[in-house]
Amino acid sequence: MADYEATAYLSLEKLREKHLVELQQLQERIKRDYKIKLKFTKDLMEKKKRVHVLTVLRRYDDAESIKRVAEVQEEEERSKMESQIAGILEK
Repeated sequence: MADYEATAYLSLEKLREKHLVELQQLQERIKRDYKIKLKFTKDLMEKKKRVHVLTVLRRYDDAESIKRVAEVQEEEERSKMESQIAGILEK
């Protein structure tokens, strides 16, 4: 009887490990698929376009200051979207 219980326990542990690995793979796949669908705000996209235009016009100082603001905004939006994805995965 003890032999049967030990075998059953080992089988249960192997199944638990397999499920954890599958869950991690699924979460990574969801993160990867959602990253493709991330959409930045119109304001951020306009700032990036403005940086490009200013660079073409050789107004590098203005472009640099707008670029810094845009980078901060992009990081905030990215972290917000990633936290939303993490919230979806936790459910």
